[in-house]
Amino acid sequence: MPSPLPDSAVLETRQASARAWFERLRDDICAVFEALEDALPANARHADRAPGRFKRTPWQRTDHTGTPLSGEPERGIQDPKSGKPDLGGGGGVMA
Repeated sequence: MPSPLPDSAVLETRQASARAWFERLRDDICAVFEALEDALPANARHADRAPGRFKRTPWQRTDHTGTPLSGEPERGIQDPKSGKPDLGGGGGVMA
């Protein structure tokens, strides 16, 4: 009977695939909104303004002091929902 949990290589592949999919989704959504800005008719309200553009900003999850989290379990800190150690870490790019 196969293990109910995927091995680390399978998990890493799935995580990379999901990350790429969400990044493409974010970029596609931003592109559609920017295209709407570009297509604003000349006689529309605020047509005299430059079309809006999304600014992509990298971010990293931090603790209460502003120190970036390492992604390593911190002694004594647990996720309140699961009771498991909080792995911390995280980050990405926001638009």
